[in-house]
Amino acid sequence: MKYLYTIANKLEGMQAVFASTCIALIWLVMPLKGTAQAGTPITDHESFFVPGGGYGLYMPNGLDTSGYYSGVIIEYLFYNKINQTDRWGPSHTRFYGKLQIMNGSTNELKSIFCYNIGVDFSLERNPRRNVLIPYFGLEMGGISGRSYGTNFAFYPLAGIRFVAFKRLNFGASALYAYPIRDFDIFRGWLAQATLNFSLW
Repeated sequence: MKYLYTIANKLEGMQAVFASTCIALIWLVMPLKGTAQAGTPITDHESFFVPGGGYGLYMPNGLDTSGYYSGVIIEYLFYNKINQTDRWGPSHTRFYGKLQIMNGSTNELKSIFCYNIGVDFSLERNPRRNVLIPYFGLEMGGISGRSYGTNFAFYPLAGIRFVAFKRLNFGASALYAYPIRDFDIFRGWLAQATLNFSLW
């Protein structure tokens, strides 16, 4: 764990807070039933309405016009299914919603409010592990700014689930924004890391 704390200490601001929180939660929940299973595949598990949070970075294509944005994510995992068997289909399925206020790097549009729903699926049918699960998915939702109005965008995504336990999910993903209007300005890459945790 020492090298994880070293990495967290090098970060600043909200990034450091989020990284430290993730490290602390993973350290605390590992002894709990249903989480200390890195080598025991989970089957026939479903969970609902699991709270979570994270941090995200958005880099639109028109950086000269819009700047870049970053901010804290509030995420609700509405449905989470883990079933690592040889039956056809993904072993991990998640359906979620998230809210995010992102602060900009320029004065053109100081902040934006993003509200999305998303779904993601594991690439493997039976990975036989509860860590390092690659996944893909899609998000969609609105982008609003006080001086800009409202836009709508689709976000294809791919990522890695570092831990996928019954009561703890922690992963990171890369997304690409496809907005409905002002496409050349607001299309671009996003990076995010989120953690969901519950005691039930």
